Amino acid sequence: MGAHRGPGQHSGPVEPGAGSAGGGAPRWQADAAPPEHERSVGIAEIDLRAVIDGMSEGFALLDADFVLIEVNTEFLRLERRTRDELIGRSHWTLYPGSEDRPIGILLKQALRENVQVSLEHRHHWPDGRVSCIDMRAFPVAGGKLAVFFRDITDHHTAEQKLRESEQQFRAAIHAATDVLWTYDAEGRIIADQPGWAALTGQSYDEYQGFGWSRAIHPDDLQAAIDGWNEAVAARRPYLGEHRVRRHDGVWRRFTVRVVPILYDDGRLREWVGVNSDITDLRENELRFRELAANVNLVFYIHEIDGDRISYVSPAFERIWKLPAAQLYADATAFMTVIHDADRPHVVRARERLLAGEATELGYRIVVNGEVRYIRDRAYLVAGSGGEGRRVVGIAEDVTVATLAQAQLARNAATFEALVRNSPFGVLVIDNRFRLLQVSQGARVALAAIDPLIGRDFDEIIRAVWPEPFATNAIARYRHTLQTGETFIANEKVARREDTGLVEGYDWRIDRIDLADGGHGVVCYFYDLSQRMALEAELRVALADKDLLLREIDHRVNNSLSIASSLLSMQARAADSQRVEQALAVASARLQAVARIHARLYQSETIGIVEFDEYLTEICHDLRTSLGRSNATLAVDIAPVQLKVDRAVPFGLIANELVTNAFKHCGDEEAQITVQLQVIGGNLQLVVADDGIGMPLDYDPANRRGLGMAVIRQLVRQLGGAIVFPLAGAAAQFEIVVPMPSES
Repeated sequence: MGAHRGPGQHSGPVEPGAGSAGGGAPRWQADAAPPEHERSVGIAEIDLRAVIDGMSEGFALLDADFVLIEVNTEFLRLERRTRDELIGRSHWTLYPGSEDRPIGILLKQALRENVQVSLEHRHHWPDGRVSCIDMRAFPVAGGKLAVFFRDITDHHTAEQKLRESEQQFRAAIHAATDVLWTYDAEGRIIADQPGWAALTGQSYDEYQGFGWSRAIHPDDLQAAIDGWNEAVAARRPYLGEHRVRRHDGVWRRFTVRVVPILYDDGRLREWVGVNSDITDLRENELRFRELAANVNLVFYIHEIDGDRISYVSPAFERIWKLPAAQLYADATAFMTVIHDADRPHVVRARERLLAGEATELGYRIVVNGEVRYIRDRAYLVAGSGGEGRRVVGIAEDVTVATLAQAQLARNAATFEALVRNSPFGVLVIDNRFRLLQVSQGARVALAAIDPLIGRDFDEIIRAVWPEPFATNAIARYRHTLQTGETFIANEKVARREDTGLVEGYDWRIDRIDLADGGHGVVCYFYDLSQRMALEAELRVALADKDLLLREIDHRVNNSLSIASSLLSMQARAADSQRVEQALAVASARLQAVARIHARLYQSETIGIVEFDEYLTEICHDLRTSLGRSNATLAVDIAPVQLKVDRAVPFGLIANELVTNAFKHCGDEEAQITVQLQVIGGNLQLVVADDGIGMPLDYDPANRRGLGMAVIRQLVRQLGGAIVFPLAGAAAQFEIVVPMPSES
């Protein structure tokens, strides 16, 4: 608070806490220093708060429990939430799920191991934005963690000048809780002071006269009295600082500004003062002074008028290996270790700095033979009325990041050259799903698309391939981009949307890290079209061959029928049962083929077999020929027409399976089920029986019988698949082969 008496009215010093009754008025002295442990940190440290708030990088200070206790202006701008929504809340609560992610693991490591950590990562803001963030964290004294980060989404550090000036700093001070009061010329309160009463809880009677002094901290009171007495004697303004006991008993630190009000004749009329609560400001100053002393960033304040350094943080000595005293003595001392090639660049930047221009530059220093890379940013802070101009700056050792970026650039250039010159198909898509790079081989496949580079890959896919292939392919690419899961497709065949040609490819999709730090996907593919063309020519040749075969179907039928009859006769005359069975099986196989040729010969359509009629016929013939008339035959056969080239092998397959069912079902009255259906463009044959089932040791991979070998070969020839029964299960064999479009 203010003074006790005006000039010329002193009656000796007053003890701290004296009231208005008895004794003389107390004496005060201006500029009295508080005790050492309560001394103000000074203008350099005060400006550190402006430095932090003016940084182009976001800053947050976390306590040992990862609770936010301070943030800067840039943090609030990027976060888009208010201080009240952030301060006092846990980092893990503000960003759910981050505790177990790389950023959370690194933050905990920094505090646990007392080490500096850094990370470039994609950050999802609560409002849905996604940014690429470069984060660095430094442990500081008191178990706290200082976190710096910058948005590098557009692949460069956003240039941002320090926005706060000394005028803004003063505005922040005025925004604090102020208490106005007035005293008479003798330093006594002369009116009601509601602000003081609200602050201290003192009643009107308690603070009247000099009773207000009882609310001043005992350790601060005598220095305040001495300073005030000196100001009164000189009739000049008084500026002091002391602690005041608030109404709740908490001590708060205040600055006291008092000005004298004089009559026209020069006599002192009264004193008017204001108390401003600076407790939070002082705590912040100490906090940021601690920060500057512990993080590996060089904070400095350069007084332009006079070209001198008024403050440099301890990191200067750690990085430059020069004593700070040398820089205080000569503002150019830091240039003694700058790389010769970079010195002219730094000199020009310093000239712009002295002219009042903000600068940002990178340069190298050579310390003990080691080259270090420095990023230096300086911002102009104008004083009141344009006087006392100064620059606040931050110099950072970015050696590790610079070397890593250089290596990444070299790797990216090598990868780009490999992709560009590859004769195989290679496509690189960025995280915005745009085509980034394309190989020579891929350009051939995409020759009809122009332009390619930078185009939405979704558009490219839909321009080349029809639905649903296009949508499925796009989904595969996006899935790999999002999850990192590799996708591989062999011999993928489809008709192109743009050319109408049927093309086939082997292709693979992998997620990769791009030079900008984001994810992308690379697709490797191999064009199988030439091989497919050769296969098509082969199929044409086979068709010509089939035509010739159809012309002699009736001759083949006759010949096979004769041969089958001869085998049957020979079987009946055989001395060995084994020989008889073998000849009977051979005869049945010949007869199965002969029936097909017979139906070809009888068919109204050349080369086409009514396969449903054929299959029904052989099922009944086999039951009779195998002597299983007691067995029940359940036939469910859909109408199907097949060309001879498929009817012959498929008929032999059916003959073998039905024969095996009758022979091995074990039960004389078993039911044999034969089902033929067309499902989804495939021809499905199911042969089953409800007999004794499969052996417990049944393994189709180890079956070496001639009948099963014939079935395997014929199914492979038709491009189909066999579904075998399980060991010990009911006997059911399923054959699935593609249904030709002309069937």
